Amino acid sequence: VESFPAERILENQNFISLLYYYGMLTMTGTYGDFLELSIPNNDVRRQYYDYILENYTTEYNSNFVHIADAMVEMAVNGNWQLALGLITDEYHRLSSIRNAISGEYHLQGFFTACLNCTNYYLTAPEMEFNHGYCDFFLLPDHQRYPMVAHSYIVELKYLKEGTNAEAQWQEALKQIIQYSSDEKVNILSDGATLHRIIIQYNKDGLLRMEEV
Repeated sequence: VESFPAERILENQNFISLLYYYGMLTMTGTYGDFLELSIPNNDVRRQYYDYILENYTTEYNSNFVHIADAMVEMAVNGNWQLALGLITDEYHRLSSIRNAISGEYHLQGFFTACLNCTNYYLTAPEMEFNHGYCDFFLLPDHQRYPMVAHSYIVELKYLKEGTNAEAQWQEALKQIIQYSSDEKVNILSDGATLHRIIIQYNKDGLLRMEEV
């Protein structure tokens, strides 16, 4: 949309166009008469996540400082349990706000934002490895933080009602082994120790979280 009045800025097409004009989106392809718009780079991606975190903090009285502190242990010493535990606890606390957070996609978005609490990692959601897409790959930013000694592949599963929990877990296990066997993982990890984490969640909270 080439132009629109200010009072119509929140209409879908207008707002998407505004993001494009501000450089928050860029053209990456076409589908017939439709344009594909994507986040252009990791710096802009981080701006989105910072905005999400700021709004969670403002609207829902959330404090992500503890998560950021715990991620130091995760990055330097490989102690991931505290950081990921705090994220799951915070999501569960906020998940009662059904009009803001519910279901698998909001869970994934919440985790993505939280994993960007620090700059130690370049967080790559939906990265392709071995003909599949892992939920999160935490790529150490060794250029700025050479002390980061641990990288992570995180597979996040949301258990819908009527779904078998063990079957879903085994599916996640198969997937994460497939992803981690891709040679690109070792190259991108740049010598960091790789951890494979599966997190299983449902509407009532955390079901299971393990390194495999």
